[in-house]
Amino acid sequence: MAINLIKVISLDKEKCVNCHACITICPVKYCNNVSGETVSINEDMCLACGSCIRACTHAARSFIDDFDSLIASLQENQDIVAVVAPSIAANFPNQYLKINAWLKSMGIKAVLDVSFGAELTVKSYLEYIFTVKPKIAISQACPAIVTYIEIYRPELIKYLVPRHSPMLHTIKMIDEFYPQYKNFKVAVISPCNAKKREFEQTGYGDFNVAYQSIDKYLKDKNIDLNSLQDEYYENPEAERAVLFSTPGGLISTIERIVPDIRHISRKIEGVHTIYKYLDKLPEIISSGFQPLFIDCLNCENGCNAGPLTLNVEKSPDEIEFWINQRNINQQAHYKKINQEDNKQSIDQLLEKYWHHNIYNRDYTDRSANNTIQTPNEIELLNIYESMYKFSDKDMYNCSACGYGSCTQMAVAIFNGLNRPENCHFYLAKESENLHNEILELNKSLDARVKERTVELYETLEELKSVNEIINETNIELEKLSIVASNTQNVVFILDAGGNLEWTNRALKEVYGYEQEEFVKKYGRNIVDFSNNDRIGYILKNCKITQKSFTYENKHTTKNGMTLWTQTCITPIIEHEKVVKIIAVDSDITEIKLAHEEIINQREEILNQKEELLAQRDELMPKSIELDEKLEELQTTTTVLNQAFDELEQKQSEIMVINKELIKQKDEIVKQTKQITDSIEYAKRIQEALLKFNKNMAIEQYFILFKPKDIVSGDFYWTKQILNYSLIAVADCTGHGVPGAFMSMLGISFLEDISDLYLNRLNNSNINAANILDKLSHNVIESLNQNDISSDSKDGMNMVICIINKNLKEMQFASAYNPLWLLREDEIIEFKVDKMPIGIHASRNRKNFTNNIITILPHDKYYLFTDGYTDQFGGESKRKFMKHNLRKLILDLKAVEMKQQGKYFDERITQWKDESVQTDDILVIGFEIEINSN
Repeated sequence: MAINLIKVISLDKEKCVNCHACITICPVKYCNNVSGETVSINEDMCLACGSCIRACTHAARSFIDDFDSLIASLQENQDIVAVVAPSIAANFPNQYLKINAWLKSMGIKAVLDVSFGAELTVKSYLEYIFTVKPKIAISQACPAIVTYIEIYRPELIKYLVPRHSPMLHTIKMIDEFYPQYKNFKVAVISPCNAKKREFEQTGYGDFNVAYQSIDKYLKDKNIDLNSLQDEYYENPEAERAVLFSTPGGLISTIERIVPDIRHISRKIEGVHTIYKYLDKLPEIISSGFQPLFIDCLNCENGCNAGPLTLNVEKSPDEIEFWINQRNINQQAHYKKINQEDNKQSIDQLLEKYWHHNIYNRDYTDRSANNTIQTPNEIELLNIYESMYKFSDKDMYNCSACGYGSCTQMAVAIFNGLNRPENCHFYLAKESENLHNEILELNKSLDARVKERTVELYETLEELKSVNEIINETNIELEKLSIVASNTQNVVFILDAGGNLEWTNRALKEVYGYEQEEFVKKYGRNIVDFSNNDRIGYILKNCKITQKSFTYENKHTTKNGMTLWTQTCITPIIEHEKVVKIIAVDSDITEIKLAHEEIINQREEILNQKEELLAQRDELMPKSIELDEKLEELQTTTTVLNQAFDELEQKQSEIMVINKELIKQKDEIVKQTKQITDSIEYAKRIQEALLKFNKNMAIEQYFILFKPKDIVSGDFYWTKQILNYSLIAVADCTGHGVPGAFMSMLGISFLEDISDLYLNRLNNSNINAANILDKLSHNVIESLNQNDISSDSKDGMNMVICIINKNLKEMQFASAYNPLWLLREDEIIEFKVDKMPIGIHASRNRKNFTNNIITILPHDKYYLFTDGYTDQFGGESKRKFMKHNLRKLILDLKAVEMKQQGKYFDERITQWKDESVQTDDILVIGFEIEINSN
């Protein structure tokens, strides 16, 4: 589980230009996230070394210290003492004692020198080395290096000297030997922003104050340090430990006591060197080439030029001159003291301020903070392809991305910390592709321009032809306009809907109305101003058939005269659609009157017989035609009636089928409920059989049991036989109901076999392998598994353990299923027999192997089936796999065994997320409490 680390570096995203200089200088790279437009920092993976601050030329990164908080606390008159790092002498040359005077003027009650704390640190280191005699001792004065080991090299934690840093020695000294300042807050005048984390983790130190912040305040307030008197430290003076802030200063101080220490030590510093050295160190330790002591610092020029100092751009010669000058003065001071009888030597002072166990420190494994996942070969190839890297010649390793190699960049992309667009050669390839696309597009555009030019010329010719036609049409229209205007017939031009758009002046001459007057009186649509009852039908047919129609109208003129007209409506067609309608009214009043006269005469003629007979002859064909149509109508009616009868019959059949389907559905629901109820009952039977024997010699245990279906093919079994505790974990063929049947068969056989030992045999002969052999024999016999060609290949995988707490030993035998042992910080995976319980593919089946393990205090044992490790999930929908299970067990090593089950359940549930459970899951962990003697 990741442990949050305090933020000590500030990032201004507005100033970040994504230049990757911070990644280039960063020793761990992947604490920087470059997947967006700007870089962000993962504080939980950051060392807080501050290298990125000086590398950023855009002022996007800056340190976070407690200067403002310190000033505010002093203004509130809080009780505060200050401890000052040895590097102060190199940052305020000839003025570092005047800084003490300024601090006291601000309200600091006392100022103490960390250099004397460094002397105490050397004594603590040597006491540890002489007493414990470690294989190798790594100095821990640099908090950035401590964080690196805790997160990225936890295997080196045991080699870190378990003692405090010089600053913490000084603070602990105040707490122990200066009772007048016991409850005072402590301000640390510091060159290092990573020190804030050391204070947070140990609980000592309240303010981390940068040299740069002090210098800025003095300049802003126009404070001249030379106007102040020198103010000496309240604690004893250091001898050569004033060198501690210089690379190798720790070794130089130890040389006062162990002159030959340099020959068995390693001095190493600088972000480009120290971390590569630490990465190789486990291999060096294994080969036996390691030094006894490592004096290591993150910063190339030591703490004298740390990220919070004023010496970032200065020469090492100038920086170390002032430290060496102070060293010469301090050694001369103690040389003079050693010649005087009434003053205490440095050794006497150290004895006074050093006691056993008050300067001890422990460390924390923070490897869970390192969330970087390593892609497999296929995933790596996919990422390379997304970066346009298809062969070794594409691996430029140009470092433009900041990682130093294309592989490291690919790992960053895989973990969502970067994107291909930040690869210099990816952008070059994209530019090349874009250039090629533009060339192709230009070719396509050229062809299209030529094509369109030809089309435009053709269109131009067509337009010329159309223009000629329009001119000819206009001439014709002009002629028609003259005709329409001068004719005595009334001409109406209507739109396609029958609405009046224009009429000629004959409207006034014939009907006596102007156009607007006519519209106002009779309406604009022909349907409104026509007196013909069938005008709507006629208008519709005219548009549908696109033909002319003629009909008669009876009108009353404005002066009250009755007028008969014959109207001819003609559609105007464009593109096969009616766009206009021309209606022409001709005066047929005289014709109509003559016609009426003819009708009167005809009525007289009709009275005559010959005319009637003639009319009958004329009507006969129509009568015959009507009879034929009537007969045709009756036939159609008969066909429709038959079709209706057939439809009713089919509807009845569908209703019968529907009723049968509903009946079958109800039956299926009923059967499903009966089956489910039966399986639920089987689940209760199975749960009754899966009981952990309370008489077992196992006090601490957990059981994670998650069936895939209602019942499970995984099962566990426990039993106590006198001094022996038996525990087994099995995975039967299949899951659900078939697997559950096999599990009940397995439990039954185990009970029978164990009863043989309880009732018939000397229990001292109890043997784990024999139990599996007998169980396999019973399964083969009961399932009629005569040979490997048998249809029945059901069986189970199993691991069984037999614990004898009195003898402090445990037998175990395994049919595929694993047994893991967590002993101290190591997981031991024991070899298993690769054959199942039941029929086996090998014709030369052997007996199972009996193994014996000596039980040690705090041993933790884990038995499990493959359901846990085979569960699909995670972002890539992959199997959980054994390496993740190992990591989970190591993460939970400090958690009580009975509590671990909850974390196992939470981890696999989180992994599975929305995926379907793959198989039955069973994990049992237990711890046997025995006396260490």
